[in-house]
Amino acid sequence: MGNLTKVYQVLIVDDEPGNLDLLSRRLLRSGYSVAIACSAAEAEPVVATHPPDIILLDIMMPEVSGLEYLCRLRADARTSRTPIIMVSALADTENIVTAISDGANDYVTKPINLPVLLARMQTHLKMAALVQNLETQTQLLTKLAAVDHLTGVYNRRSMFEALEVEMSRSRRSGRALSFVMLDIDHFKRLNDEHGHPVGDQVLREFAARAREAVRPTDLVCRYGGEEFAVILPETEATQAEAAGERVRQAIGGWPFAVAGRQIPVTVSVGLASVAATYSGDLARVIARADKALYEAKQSGRNRVCVAEAESIVGAPGVSGHV
Repeated sequence: MGNLTKVYQVLIVDDEPGNLDLLSRRLLRSGYSVAIACSAAEAEPVVATHPPDIILLDIMMPEVSGLEYLCRLRADARTSRTPIIMVSALADTENIVTAISDGANDYVTKPINLPVLLARMQTHLKMAALVQNLETQTQLLTKLAAVDHLTGVYNRRSMFEALEVEMSRSRRSGRALSFVMLDIDHFKRLNDEHGHPVGDQVLREFAARAREAVRPTDLVCRYGGEEFAVILPETEATQAEAAGERVRQAIGGWPFAVAGRQIPVTVSVGLASVAATYSGDLARVIARADKALYEAKQSGRNRVCVAEAESIVGAPGVSGHV
C-alpha cells in the first residue's frame, strides 16, 4: 500500500477460520503484516512477543468474548493505547455501544467493506502515531526542563527536588544520605585568562569527569556557575568522603584538554551526611555542606572537607565561592 510509511503489524482475533483467512489475505495484499488468533487465549502470546500496532477484534467469540478481551487489552500496559477496531454483526448495536464505552476506537460490520476498513485503520494508526510523537516530545521537554543545557547534568531545581525525594527515601529505608558540593578553584581567573567559551568547555568536561567518578545511582547536579553538587543515596560520611576524594582526583589528576590547551583544574569539596533519623530540612543539609566547602576553600583549596555532626545550628547560608 503506497501511502503506508511503515509496515504495520495487525492482529486479527476471530473464532471463524474462514473470516481469519479471507481478511488476513486481503490485508497482506494491502501492505500490512498480519498475525491471527482464533481466541483470546491464542492472542495472548502474540501480544506478549510481537505487540501489534492495531487489533481487529470480533465481538462474538466463545469462552472469552470480544468485549471481555477488550477490557483485558485496555488493562494491559502493552495494549492500553493500541487502536482496537471491533468487528460485529450489522444489528449488534448494543454490543457496539458497550465496546466503544469500554475503550474500543472504532467498529466495522460484517460483511466487511475492505476500503472502509483500510481507511479507518489508517486513520487510527495516524492518530496513534501523533499521540506517541506528542508523548515523546513531552518527555523530551520534561527532560530539558530538568537538565542543565550546558553540562547535561541535573539543574538546580532538579537538585532540590531529588534531594527532597532522597531524604524521604532515607527515612523509609533506614540508610544514611550524603550531599556533596563541588566548586572549581579559581574559575573566574580561568575565564579571565582563557575566555568564556573555554570556560564553558571546562564546565562540560568537569561534569563529565564528575559523573564518571561516582556511582550510576548518584545524582550529579549543577548548582550554579562553577558550583556542582552530588547526591549520594545510602551513603555514610566515610563513604561520601571517599567519593569526594575520587571526584577531586578525577578533576585534578590530569589537565583539561580544551581548544588545544592543557589547562590544570582543581576542585574544592564539602560534604554533609545525615542519618535516617534526621528530621531537619534539606536547606540545613545544603548549608552544612556549603560550610564544609567554605572550609576547604579557606584551608588551601583542592581538598575534601566533611561537615560536623548534623546537630550544628546557625550554619551559614549557601553562597558562591571563588
